[in-house]
Amino acid sequence: DRHAADPYIEHTFDAFHECEKLPALLRVTKEWMPPDGCSIGTRIGSIVPVFFTRGGYARLVADPNVLAIEASREGGCR
Repeated sequence: DRHAADPYIEHTFDAFHECEKLPALLRVTKEWMPPDGCSIGTRIGSIVPVFFTRGGYARLVADPNVLAIEASREGGCR
């Protein structure tokens, strides 16, 4: 691949419906704009929190201004 896309995302989509959105963090260029199927949080430099649909994910993977995609995972102490 052209950039680092987290394989966890592909596996997680199998458990979700098409209309549901998954959270992730992106590393992007200054020129990046969110595609259809993505909603973003506050951008901090080149890091952007996003929620995306399966279609939005396909657009992110194809976007040359997306440098990395990392799935959000459950955090905290156990």
